Amino acid sequence: MTSCSTDQAAPGRTPKRSGVIGQVRRDPELVYSSRGRPCVQVSLDLEHSDRPLPGRQQPGRRLTVTAWEQLALELAQKARKGSRIAVEGRITCPFMDESSTFLLMTAEAIAFLSDASAPSASSRTVKTR
Repeated sequence: MTSCSTDQAAPGRTPKRSGVIGQVRRDPELVYSSRGRPCVQVSLDLEHSDRPLPGRQQPGRRLTVTAWEQLALELAQKARKGSRIAVEGRITCPFMDESSTFLLMTAEAIAFLSDASAPSASSRTVKTR
């Protein structure tokens, strides 16, 4: 089951705003916070603009995206495993060590670039506030 915690940056750190495009790894699950706010967390396989060196494979990059309120409802309704989406939001890094980095993004806008069941679907953008 997905859990949604409060979205705050570590003390003394400002979240970085960024945009990413990726494919949804599994169907989103809509949950509600303890205060009754709708929330969805999805894991994305990110698309890469850079190319790997010849003979080398580029490691997969993943990002966990949290959407709240109307964005959560839209994401739960429209996205499915394999859907291609663009997300704009704030990136935080709650965990990092020598071998891995764990990145989280709190969504502020989502564009649905394709539906997993209908790859030629037109894009639709949803923004908060």
